[in-house]
Amino acid sequence: MLEDYLSRIEFERLKLVFMSLSSGN
Repeated sequence: MLEDYLSRIEFERLKLVFMSLSSGN
């Protein structure tokens, strides 16, 4: 359960990074 929670947070974080990079271009 904890691992699923952590992987979800990491997925959201990567999504934010990707969005900021694509908008930064």
